[in-house]
Amino acid sequence: MTTLPPGLEPHPQSGIYQLRIGIPKHLQHLFPRTSGGKLATDAYRASLKTRNRAEAITIAHRLIAEHRVRFQALEDSTRPAPFVPLSEELEAYIAQAVQNLVLTLDEQTRVTPRLVSAYRGHLPNTDQAAWEQTGDFLTQEQAAAVQRFDQEQAQAWKTALARGDFSSTREYVDFVCDPLSIRVAWDTTEGRLALQRITRTLVRATEAVAQRSQGEPVDTPPEPVIPRGATPDAEPVKKTREALKTLRDMVPSWQQWNGYAETDNPVKRTGKALALFEEACGTVSLSDLTRATGATFVKFLLDSKARGFGAKTAHNHYASVNALVNTAVKDGILDRNQFTVSFDKTKGAKKREGWTDNELEILFGALLFSGQMEQVHHWDNVTPEDGRAALLLLLHTGARIGEIAQLRREDFQTRHGIKTIRITAEAGTVKTDESERIVALASHLLADGPVRIHRSVL
Repeated sequence: MTTLPPGLEPHPQSGIYQLRIGIPKHLQHLFPRTSGGKLATDAYRASLKTRNRAEAITIAHRLIAEHRVRFQALEDSTRPAPFVPLSEELEAYIAQAVQNLVLTLDEQTRVTPRLVSAYRGHLPNTDQAAWEQTGDFLTQEQAAAVQRFDQEQAQAWKTALARGDFSSTREYVDFVCDPLSIRVAWDTTEGRLALQRITRTLVRATEAVAQRSQGEPVDTPPEPVIPRGATPDAEPVKKTREALKTLRDMVPSWQQWNGYAETDNPVKRTGKALALFEEACGTVSLSDLTRATGATFVKFLLDSKARGFGAKTAHNHYASVNALVNTAVKDGILDRNQFTVSFDKTKGAKKREGWTDNELEILFGALLFSGQMEQVHHWDNVTPEDGRAALLLLLHTGARIGEIAQLRREDFQTRHGIKTIRITAEAGTVKTDESERIVALASHLLADGPVRIHRSVL
């Protein structure tokens, strides 16, 4: 018997399965606290509303997989930005970005006197009375105060540069690097040398601001372009996240590759195969699929006594799941398919033999093929005449029973004067694409039933 996934158990009284998915301890602080103010412990806790063990296992595996992806996304969001090497291109970008930041901020505040007042007017060494009223432009007293403030700022940066105090520079560079999701090791010798050069840029930027206060036409340089390779390669991260997906996540892509709609039979068969896979192996991320996983699934399928089907059906279920793995390879999520396992699908299969004379004698000796057909019990909505016609169609065409059972009125056709039946996937299910065909009916072998059906249709 398949082991229950962690957190899944039946209710002792009702027998309805319930699932509990706990929050990893290192992520509990990221979830809302309980009403009592304690850290939450459960991400999911509810009834699955089923007493069926296999169905409960399938639902539980799906929910567990969804929450694992959610937990991984939360963990990724809290992970600190990676350190990147400080190349010449990256340093030049940071220096230009810092310069652009200082001059852009000054330019935007300078056009609005109220912003100038808020930015420069409330400092200890500023005459507050000069800023009590602000009009459409600065007064001479206010302009002089701004000029004095900007000169003091430029001098403060020069003093910091002379002392080797790069603490304020660190605030600027960290602000610039944060949107890039990178960190630079500024505490190394190379990092401090770069901070020194960037501080020189800041000195020149504050001097340019002071020149603007004196009326000099100093333009703001354009925003710099992030150099190629400056940010960490997102491809490995993306691939890692993609590999956390499960086989169920590949179903939409597989449908798109093959042009299947949600209601098509291959999609339904794949859903059944996935349920069997999850019952046998649980929820397995794509990156964890191995040959051993495939072997476990195949052994599970080949247990004909427990499953109720033979090797050929087992192979069909395995092929449906393997097609999803191949889709992951097509989509670039996996480099190669390590799930593939070959096995003999003919093992235990029964060979079809033709009808024997004894079997035909027994068949045609039944009341259905006698003059006493009125004694045959009527099926639901099927007269004995139609039942006999269906059996004769099976005998004379060699079609599968499902192909005959799903025939519609429009599938009885006459082509070039020959009575035929059309076997098509439009009517239901066909085993393979080649199963769609037109089958001629030998009129001299037919009983009145098929002839009557043709006449009623045509």
